Formats: sequence, structure tokens, C-alpha cells
Amino acid sequence: MGHAEGVRSRFRWGARMKGRTTSMRGPKVLSVMIAMMFAASAVAVVFTAANADDKAFTDGTLGEGGDVLNKLNFGGAGVDIFRDVIKVPGGFVAVGCSDTSSFGDPDSDWVTPNGAITGHGQTDAIIVKFTENWTVEWKTHFGGVGYDEFNSVTMVTTSPVAGTNANADGYMLVAVGYSDTSSFGTGSWSQYPDMEGYGGTDAIIVAFNEKNGSVEAAWNFGGAGNDEFYGVAVSKEGNVCAVGYSGSASFGTGSWLNEDWGVAAGHGGTDAIMAVYTDGALAYARNFGRTGGDAFFGVAAFDDGTDEFFFAVGYSESNSFGTGDWKTTTGYGGKDAIIVGYLDGEVYAALNFGGSGDDEFRGVGVGESGDVFAVGWSGQGSFGNGSWGPDKEWGVTAGHGNNDAIIAAFRGKVDGGAEVIGAAHFGGAGNDLFFGVTVSPEGSIVAVGCSGADSFASGDWDDVAGNGDADAIAVGYSEGEFVGAMNFGGSGIDYFLGAAILPNGNVLVAGYSGSSSFGNGDWAGVEGKGGLDAIVVMFDTGMQTSGSTAGNDFPVVYVAIAAVGVIALLGIAYVFVLKKP
Repeated sequence: MGHAEGVRSRFRWGARMKGRTTSMRGPKVLSVMIAMMFAASAVAVVFTAANADDKAFTDGTLGEGGDVLNKLNFGGAGVDIFRDVIKVPGGFVAVGCSDTSSFGDPDSDWVTPNGAITGHGQTDAIIVKFTENWTVEWKTHFGGVGYDEFNSVTMVTTSPVAGTNANADGYMLVAVGYSDTSSFGTGSWSQYPDMEGYGGTDAIIVAFNEKNGSVEAAWNFGGAGNDEFYGVAVSKEGNVCAVGYSGSASFGTGSWLNEDWGVAAGHGGTDAIMAVYTDGALAYARNFGRTGGDAFFGVAAFDDGTDEFFFAVGYSESNSFGTGDWKTTTGYGGKDAIIVGYLDGEVYAALNFGGSGDDEFRGVGVGESGDVFAVGWSGQGSFGNGSWGPDKEWGVTAGHGNNDAIIAAFRGKVDGGAEVIGAAHFGGAGNDLFFGVTVSPEGSIVAVGCSGADSFASGDWDDVAGNGDADAIAVGYSEGEFVGAMNFGGSGIDYFLGAAILPNGNVLVAGYSGSSSFGNGDWAGVEGKGGLDAIVVMFDTGMQTSGSTAGNDFPVVYVAIAAVGVIALLGIAYVFVLKKP
């Protein structure tokens, strides 16, 4: 498993796991894989290419839908970003960050009837609940004098706070991200005077009351280095799993000193990490990787009625392979996209995906059948070799541009482990990236991200004109078939970072738009607020999903995304703080 020997003892779940008392165990094989999360069918899902003869998609069309049904921008004079969005009873919730210049402005969205709201520090983590009528029901900013940001959010139907009830409706909101060490003891963290920061940045997990946005509980995680949570998911049993990374200096200190599962030394520059919280307490944490840099960016949960699974995605650098957790695996290129499956806290399957270039997964979702879908991007040098080689049914000789957006499907094998059952790439001559994905119970998939200006009028965008420097994009698949794609934005930069598919087939997406995008394109008639505005958009996919459209329905898939250095990939000069590994 790559953990320091003799450091931790076996953690026991106790009654939380469906009434069982069972010790942690290593990878299962036949008995689990037959009854586990992945579908039992051996039929491969081979995604059809977007540029197939029958694609017939045009600007603004996704399936028979593609119409923008509603949109909003949120923020102040500075930088405001939404990184994730989920549907909740009576509306939807988005999380992200706002910088200091967005606060204190009476013309911004950070106002109350009593006047402008003052921010805590350099950037504040933010969570906003909107009603079904797209008005703000409540908004909360969280942090201290340093940098604080939320990357992902989920809804917990059992209380994450030991000894308390969730609320009258039986659920809370749980957001994850990071806080600078300087933030502790100040601002929102002053509620927890005994909580000190461990290192440069600490991973954080915060529970909010759904009714009014008040903070119910907050925890930090990490050590002497830099630590961050990027993604969060909750199992049916109410166990909350957060994933991200820890720097090498964090191990053997802080949270990693736990006598049961602590880790004395990390594997490399950064280790991918997962931490599980049960009844308001940290149950255990795991690190994954080896000598190079390893990180998780997204996580999804699945329960087969007997066991609990978490699927984490991210990347591992080339020098991580051949040792540690990758000791029997050879890497493909500079960075490989990775997916790691955890069964009751232990790795049962780990796969790398990519070619000789750089490949990363940033978002993950799982359908009702248990098939897992990961999205991200592959570099130009990755096509025609490795996972994209001609020996694969989905093999691709050459990519479209510098980076192509990618989607890959995974399924368990009856003889143990898991395998890739299909993959597709999407884009044009420039840079095309997927950050988030949402999956309906039936397996309808919408991946979201961005395409650079030079991707349009080429490749899969051959009949589509872009709006600006970078357009937000959404691409749909159903049962492995390409459905369609749409682009959104104005003359500046526009990104979709997170998504949630609704029971009626509509999709909520969250992200940001630059100031020059407003007043033109899809933002015609809308005035921007600052340097970057947080945005939420809802559009019609034309794809059918099961379930009622009632306000109490919400997606069963929890998606995590992160914007990490992608402005540089697109060649756009825009400066704002994104503290990532």
C-alpha cells in the first residue's frame, strides 16, 4: 500500500458500516468484483468520436437541447470563482472563492441590508445557496487573514457533527478546500481558538447549516508542509471522503501522527491523499504514490448494497512508477492520469492512463450500474501510443491540438482489479480541457471545461465559431454515443468547472467569466462585476434521465474539479491567485 510499515494499526469501522464490525482489509478479488460497483457485463463502452459522419452538431446544440435556460453572475470588483455546484432541496448551492477586493463594495453581491460585507483576508472561501427562482437565499464567506478557498461541496443526509442533528430536513452541506496557516485564529477560524494551522496550507472541511449558511463545524488536516482537499463525496452510509494532496514535509507531523494510521514519511514531492470522516471525526487517512508528484483532484462514491467504494482520480508523475504503490506499473509519459479505487479504505485497484505526453484526470462520476467515468486532458504527444495506441478499440493516431479534452470509462473485472472499457478525445487545434463531469443514473454523461480560441473552426469544432479567448464548453455522451457539444461565453475567458445533471435532463454548471466577456456573446445585456465573476448556467441537454423534476430531487453523483494552471495552458495572460501544487 506504500504506507510506512509499523506505523498504523488496523482501524475498525464499528456500527457505521451497515451494522457490521469488520476490520480493514486488503484488496478483494473475485467475490467483490462480481457484486461490486462496476457493471458485470463484459461489453466494452467505446465512445463514438465527435467528428463521426453523423455528428451534426452546431453552435449551442447538445443533443436536441443545448438551449441556455438561465444564467447568473456573482461577485464584486475583484476575482470571484465558483468551482462546484450541486442541486439541493429548494434550489442549488455553489462554492468557490472571492478575493479581498470583491468585499466592502456596496455595489457588489457581498452586501446585506446593513451594508457591504468585509472580507476576512486575501481570498475568502465562499458558499452561496440560490433558490429555484435563481435568487440568493443566503451567502457565507469563510476564512482568516490569509488565503482560504473551497474547491468542492456535497450534501450529507446524516449529520457530520458528532452528537448533533443535521437540521429539520435532515441534511447539511460539507465543503472542502484549504486555508493558509496565517488564517487560523482569525476571522471564521477564531470560533476554534484551540485549532492551530499545521503548515504552509492546511486542507479544510467545513459543515454548514443548509437553512441559513451558519458554520456547524470545521476541521483542518495536514502537517508541516502544504495540504489541500480538492474533492469530496459522501457514501450512502454518510461517510464523507475528501481527496487531495499532502506535501512531503507534512508526513510524520500534524494529522499524519495518528497512532492508528499515521504515516511517518511520504513517498515524494506530493502524495495523493484521501481522508474519511464518520460522525464528525476523522476515521482514517491514506496516502498514495511514490517518488514523484502525485495528487487526487476528484472523488465519487458508490455503494453496491454490501460494500462502500470511493474512486479517486488525478495524476502521477513519471518517476512515481515502478516503485511504491506503482511498483508493478510502468508509466506512459511525463504525467499519467490515474484512477484509484478504495474498498472500505484500502486500495483494491489502481490504473494509469495516457501516452508519452502529459495526461491528467480532473473529475469523476459513477452511474447507477457502477461504471466509472473520468475526465481531464491528454497532451499532443500522448496520442498514438500507450492508452491511446492502435491496439486499443478506441485508439487514436493523433490528437486535435496541444491538449485534447478526454473521457475514459472503467469497469471492474471478475478476476480482480479494473480495466478501461472505452475512451474518447474532444477538441480542436488549440487547448481543450475537461474539469468536471456529471452522470445520470442511466449513464448519460455531460463533461464540462473550456476550449481556447484557436480550437474553434477546427477538429471537433470545425463548424463552430468561438466567442472569445476561451469558451466554456459542455460535451454530452449517452451509452457511449456522442450526443453533442455546446460552447458558452463572451469575448474574454469563460470556464465551466463543475456540473450537476438534474432529473429532468437539464444541467447546472458553475465556473467563471472574465470582465471582457460581459456585454457580448452569451453575456449580451449582462454587466460584469469585476475581474472575474463567478457564474452558474443551466441548459437543456435533450437527454432523458429518470426521476421527478421536483425541488427535493438532487443528483446522486458528486463531482470535484479544480482549475490548476490552465490559464497558462491556454496562453492567456491573467493574474489571480490559484494556490495549487
